Order: sequence, then structure tokens, then C-alpha cells
Amino acid sequence: MKILYYECFSGISGDMNLAALIGLGVDEEWLRAQLAGLPIPEPWELRVQAGQKSGISGLTVKVLETAREHEHEHEHEHEHEHEHEHEHGHGHEHGHEHRRLREMETIIQAAALPPKVKTAALEVLRALAAAEAEVHGTDLYSVTLHEVSGLDTIIDIVGAALCLEYLAVDEIWSSPVELGGGFVRCAHGLLPVPAPAVQNLLRGVPVTLGRVAAETTTPTGAAIIKTFADRFPARPAFVPLRAAYGLGERDLPVPNALRVTLAEAETPGAETAYERATQYVLETNIDDMDPEALAYAEELLLRAGALDVWRVACHMKKGRLGVTLGLLAGEREVPALRDIILRETTAIGLRLYPVEKIMLPRKIRSVVTPWGEARLKECALPDGTVKIKPEFEDCRRLAAEAGIPLRQAAEIIARRGEESR
Repeated sequence: MKILYYECFSGISGDMNLAALIGLGVDEEWLRAQLAGLPIPEPWELRVQAGQKSGISGLTVKVLETAREHEHEHEHEHEHEHEHEHEHGHGHEHGHEHRRLREMETIIQAAALPPKVKTAALEVLRALAAAEAEVHGTDLYSVTLHEVSGLDTIIDIVGAALCLEYLAVDEIWSSPVELGGGFVRCAHGLLPVPAPAVQNLLRGVPVTLGRVAAETTTPTGAAIIKTFADRFPARPAFVPLRAAYGLGERDLPVPNALRVTLAEAETPGAETAYERATQYVLETNIDDMDPEALAYAEELLLRAGALDVWRVACHMKKGRLGVTLGLLAGEREVPALRDIILRETTAIGLRLYPVEKIMLPRKIRSVVTPWGEARLKECALPDGTVKIKPEFEDCRRLAAEAGIPLRQAAEIIARRGEESR
């Protein structure tokens, strides 16, 4: 299986991504010819240059409106005077034209590009607009995209979609994304890093914070990695073939670079047969609570959306016996579940961390028994075999109505499931 592995130890921006992908072997002239199909009235130039950061060789990419190149250079000297520009130091995501989403969509839709590339680019663009709209409390097509509405953003997004089409990989993996720290100046003044739009875009994505006191991941970079990355494996295993670095502008205490590796992993088979999701574990240790009250809290947690709740016996400090109360949940349910734990148990704190959940593809269907319909869950294994599991509530109902043991009711439902496949 051919993969791309992103190492975002210094974050990601649109221009760093484009530079790294070109460095991996995307033909520059092919890319320029494809991008020339964008119906953009102003003349522009894609400038690709070799450079170094912390002794590491890589590429930088700049999108220049050629009629304004001198003006751009003058503005760069006085960058701090322009409050509408992100001070990300990675490149050029601000631009002068404040296009709205519909205008940017029209440019991409009217371009002479492969349909798959258009679809991918529009997905990134709409994710970006949705994140900004949420920040400002408006709808997708009304939000003004101050920092990410320029020609350079369009080129970064369409260029990313084209490069990934050119490289034709099976999957894209990524490390946790470093967001940086401190504050960033934008159209609305100083904002904390990560900027609110970046935070919205990277929900459910593993991130790290504070490696440097600067913005290391821009909204465009966040939208690209969120849209294209298939997995964020905790311990990736692959055979590297070649790597390339996309360089940022600013000098940082760490290498201001994005490393992207073209690699081979184990063949699709089993891995691509599984479904994946990022979920969250909440857990706390308790040694001073009535077990019946704890059982009540567990019921409340399940009603509030916990996917699973468990108790594990443990030894705590000073020789005390206790239990670890744990649960698995989606991101949206975390705040309510956290509050229930702290309100309904004696815990005064808890642990929260993201996990990658790997699941067999499943579907629920009904079968007919002599006592009515009953549901069962079918899970497909990579080798094509199917696991069948009757729904417990239906087994219990059928057993009560038929006056048979619970185990027998489950066997009847499973057998009907096998017969009706």
C-alpha cells in the first residue's frame, strides 16, 4: 500500500504543504499547466525556490501577483502595520482580495481541472469557510474570509488536490499537528493560538501545543490535513521511500519545516477493511463511594451518550482498594459526561485523552422468528466471513415471551440470521 506520511512537528500551512509535495516529485511544469486552467483575471506566478531551515534543505513556494510584486515586497517590510495579516511566518495566506466563498467556488468549478480534483478542492474550501462561519456566528456564504480569501489560498488548495492526484497514494497518514502558542494578529485584532478557526477545523484530530510561541498551523493547513488525512496512527509502521521538506519563512527554535514521506505500508487487505474513528476516554479512580451510588452514576453516563462504561478494581495509595471508572465517548458528548462524573461521584478530577477506535464494518438487520421480529448485528471480517450478534434486548424479550432460556433465544435469532443471508 502506497502512503504519504505527514510529520507536522512544526505545524502545517498551505504553502509548506505545496512545497513538500513538489519536493516529493510532482512535476512543476505539469502543476503550472494544470493551475493555469483556473479562470483568475489577475496575472500571477508560482515561485518555487530551494532553501534551508536549521540546516535542513527543502523548498519554499510563493504565489505572487506579478503586477503587484513590488507592492508585496514593500508590504513585507512593514508587515506589522497590516492588521489583516496572520503573522504565521509560513508564507502567504492573507492576500489582498477578500473574496467570499461563492466567488472562490465559482473559480474552482469553472476551471479546466479533473472532476476529482475539483471535488477535493471544494471540500477543503468549504471546511475552511464553515470553520470561519462558526467563529463569527454567521452562515457559510455570508462570512468574509479575511485571511484566507486570496489568490494564494486558492492556489494552495487546488495545488494540494492536484499534487495528491499526481502522487496517487492509497492512504494519507499524519502525526499529531503542532499548533504553536502565543497570539496571532488578524482582522479582528490579537487572537490566541490556535486561532479559533484552526481549533474548529481540528476537532477530533490529535494535536500538540506550545512547542514555540508562534502560530505554526494556519487555517488553510488545518483544512488540508483534516480533509485529506485518513489516519493519525499513534505508532505508524511503514517502509520509507523518499521524503521532502516544505519550509516556512520564520526562523523558529525548532526546524520550521513540514516533512512528508512517500512510503509503503502493508497491503490494503485487513487494514482498509476496518473503520476508524477518533473517540475519547474519560476515567477517574474512586475509593470512597457507595457502589450503589456508583452504579446510578453509570446509568446516567449511558443515558447521556457514553458508548461504553466500565469499572476496574485497583489498588490506590496508602493501601486503599478502589475502582477505576472509565467510559468511551464521542467528542460532542464529552462535556456532559465530564459534568456527570464530577457531580454524581466523589471524584474531584478525571483524565481525558483521545483514542483511535478500530471497528469492523457493521449493519443491523431484522429477522423473523416464531415470536416476532428480532434484530441482529452483522460485522464483516477482512477475509469475507461475517460475525452475527443478536441484540441483547430482543433476546431478552423473545426469551420472556416464548418462555425459553436467554441462551436459546440468542441461538434462534443467530440461526435465522445465518439462514436469511
